[in-house]
Amino acid sequence: MKITIIGCGVMGEAIARQISKTHELYLCDHKKDQRDRLAQELGGESCDLKDAAKDSEMMILATKPTGLDEVLSLIH
Repeated sequence: MKITIIGCGVMGEAIARQISKTHELYLCDHKKDQRDRLAQELGGESCDLKDAAKDSEMMILATKPTGLDEVLSLIH
């Protein structure tokens, strides 16, 4: 399954580490270097928020509640 994780902080990274074993990952974070590092380490693909929903079958929002409105407005 193709899964996008939006937010590559502590929570997003922990989720990504577990599901990368069995799923194809798209990783999205406003910190490009952080998402690139994690994508390279886990064999996933780094992507921008606007591209996150294109090929994904599931999206996991791993953001702080204060950033949720901005994230939802960009992926809607």
